[in-house]
Amino acid sequence: MPYRPLILAILTLGSLACQSQPAGPGASATRPSTTNTAQPPAPVATNPVAFIHGDAIAWSDLQPSMVESAGGEALSEFILQRGIEQRLASRGAKISDEQVDAERTLLVKSLNPDPNTATRLLNDLRERRGLGERRFDELLRRNAGLRLLVHDEVKITDAEVRAQYELDYGPSFEARLVLTDTLQQASEVVRRVRAGESFIDIALRESRDESRVRGGLLPPVNPADATFPDAVRAALAGLKPGEVSDPVAMERGFAVLKLERKNEGRGVVFDDVKGELTERVRLRVERFRMGQLARTILNESDVTVLDAGLQRSWTQQKQRLLQENR
Repeated sequence: MPYRPLILAILTLGSLACQSQPAGPGASATRPSTTNTAQPPAPVATNPVAFIHGDAIAWSDLQPSMVESAGGEALSEFILQRGIEQRLASRGAKISDEQVDAERTLLVKSLNPDPNTATRLLNDLRERRGLGERRFDELLRRNAGLRLLVHDEVKITDAEVRAQYELDYGPSFEARLVLTDTLQQASEVVRRVRAGESFIDIALRESRDESRVRGGLLPPVNPADATFPDAVRAALAGLKPGEVSDPVAMERGFAVLKLERKNEGRGVVFDDVKGELTERVRLRVERFRMGQLARTILNESDVTVLDAGLQRSWTQQKQRLLQENR
C-alpha cells in the first residue's frame, strides 16, 4: 500500500524518540549524549509534514523510502492516466462525472449484491490498498477512460450469452479431487478408496491441491466451464455418483476424482435472463479489453527514470502489472 511506509516510518521514529527523555519546562532543548559532547541542533525543516517530540519532519526526510517502497506504483498510475488522457484527446472524447459515478456503482455491485455489505467490503478494500480519496477517484477515472476507449471494440454474440447461460443455469457436477505428484501415488489412492478408505480423509492428508482443506471438494464443475481442464470435465461426465475415477493426467501431476452428485439445470428459461446475461458478458469482455489496453499503454510508454530507487520500484511494478494482465 503506497502510504503505509510513511505511517510506519513515523511510528518507528516516534518509538525510538520515546527512549530519550524529553526536555522539561525551562530545560535545554539539546538532549544529553553518552559522550557529554554538545550536539548541534537539528536543522529546521521547511514546510514540515509531521513532528516527533517537537522536531519537524519534512517530505524530503521521507521521500527516499517512499520512492523505493511505492514509487513504482505511483509512477505506473501516472503513466496509465497520461496514456488514457492522450488517447481520449486524440478522439475528441472526455470522461464525464457521470461515467466516474457509474464506475463506482459497478465496483460496489461487483463486491456484493447487498449494499451495506458491499460498502463494508469497499471500505476494507480501500484500506488494504491505501486508496485515499484522491487515489480512489483517480482509479475510477482511469477505469472510466479505459472503458470508454474499448467500448466500440466490444461485440457480444448470442453464442457467448448462451455459454454464460449454461454456466449459470445448466447442469453441474459436485465432485472431490486428490492431486498427487506421480501416477503411482494416484493409483494407490484409487486402490485405497475403492477398498473402502475415506476419500475426504485422504484428500485432507495427502492432496497437493488447495481444495484439500475442504476434503477435496471442488466448486461446482459445469461441463461448459473452460476454467476446469478438459480432462477433469471428461472424467466426471463418465462417472456415476459415488464412483471414483482412474488417475487423470494433469499439468501439475495426477488427479483422482470422486463424483458426489450430478445437479440438473435450474429450470430457468433462457429468454427470461437473456438481458441480464448479456450485460454480464459485456462487462466481462470490457474488463478483458481494458486490461489489454492498460498493458499496451505501459509497454508503449517511453519512460526514463533517473532515480535509482525509483527505477527498481518501477521495474518491479511494471513486471507485476504485465503478469496480472496476461
